[in-house]
Amino acid sequence: MMPERKTIQLINEDTGELVNSPDKLFISESLLDGISPDDFEMDVEDEEYGVE
Repeated sequence: MMPERKTIQLINEDTGELVNSPDKLFISESLLDGISPDDFEMDVEDEEYGVE
């Protein structure tokens, strides 16, 4: 069975715009093992609304 693939949106930190790329970036679940949500920055909006 193939691992589930998830699409990730890349955002330019300088402009806040979505990066348009001809290639989609896929990361397997196994590469995400051991990564904590605390390793990522949250936007104020996410904190207010409790987005997971």
